[in-house]
Amino acid sequence: MRDRSTAEMTYIYALTDSDTGIERYVGKADDPYHRYQEHLRPSSLCFKTHKNAWLKSLLKQGKCPGIKILLCCLNVKCVWENCERFFIALYRIRQTRDILTNTHDGGEGGGHPCSEETKQKLSIVHKGRISPTEGMTRSEETKRKISEAYRGEKHPNAKFTEAEVLEIRRLSATGQYTQRELAKQFATTHGVISNIITRHSWKHLLLPGK
Repeated sequence: MRDRSTAEMTYIYALTDSDTGIERYVGKADDPYHRYQEHLRPSSLCFKTHKNAWLKSLLKQGKCPGIKILLCCLNVKCVWENCERFFIALYRIRQTRDILTNTHDGGEGGGHPCSEETKQKLSIVHKGRISPTEGMTRSEETKRKISEAYRGEKHPNAKFTEAEVLEIRRLSATGQYTQRELAKQFATTHGVISNIITRHSWKHLLLPGK
């Protein structure tokens, strides 16, 4: 297996509020899905940080944070550190309340507070005058890898396993169950069942023999 530290590309990601979708934490990871799982482990949550206090409050409510990929960039220290610092500073400016849980300004070992000049420049970026990803593009291969890494039950927000999705479609195909009956049976909403059956979600998954 290839060492994650030698990966050519890395990702800047955000953990988001499960209800509002607002960004609450920005981080860097070569494997965001693996890092997401690490955030929720008891061994990680035992430390007293703003991020962990927020995560534990979600878990007590039976909720989990969302995850959003902000940028794919070169896994070069000076590159990803600047990208991480950029998004942390940007969200601090955009949010009317200081709800971002990052303790530092980004990069290994934290960073320095943003100057007023930097804040003004980032404000201009937020207004759409400059693109934060200007000059950075994702190859088709990178897009494919990101899509496959977060497809189906691999996605941290997935509510069902592939086996359960196939069972929902099989039961629907028998004509013996309505979508509302299936929603009740699988403890979800009618809309979720409808998306599964009509293939608006889990498009890659096919019933055997199809």
